[in-house]
Amino acid sequence: MEFVAGVVPQGTAGNDYGPERPAYAVAEVPLYLAADPYQARAACSRTRGTAPT
Repeated sequence: MEFVAGVVPQGTAGNDYGPERPAYAVAEVPLYLAADPYQARAACSRTRGTAPT
């Protein structure tokens, strides 16, 4: 898998910017892209090598 992309739902933005990122790192997903239409922004995070120990 090269990357994961998602659209941030209005009610769960906290999950998309918080707990999901470390979960993708644990799953060895190298890149996470979150598009937030409610905030008119997109966030791209490098997740490979950032898993919590």
